[in-house]
Amino acid sequence: MKILIVERDISLLETMKDICDIENLIPITAKNCDEARNFLLKGQLPDLIICDEFVPLRSGSEWRQELSLHPKWKEIPFVLMKAQRDKMGNTQTMELQKPFSIDEVLGIFQKIRLSSRTRT
Repeated sequence: MKILIVERDISLLETMKDICDIENLIPITAKNCDEARNFLLKGQLPDLIICDEFVPLRSGSEWRQELSLHPKWKEIPFVLMKAQRDKMGNTQTMELQKPFSIDEVLGIFQKIRLSSRTRT
């Protein structure tokens, strides 16, 4: 399972990458939404996108809206990391409130694994 992680904080990005490695997941990292978008433009689709709300160039929420306009990208489960909770009304978007625990991240990975099994 490929996880695209978009995070400006290098130490948090590395921690998320380590969690993926421990769980035998394939982490793909980007420091902003444009880097992440370039990865998607190459035709490589992750099983999950985890994106910080406050990344450079464009917010995670703005990028989620852009993804929702693309036929293939809109189906990718999306986790928005942020310091405050709010409701976005999008069933494909989950939130991960900072600071979060490893168990919360692993719970999201488990949900995605289960939902991907029902989609195939």
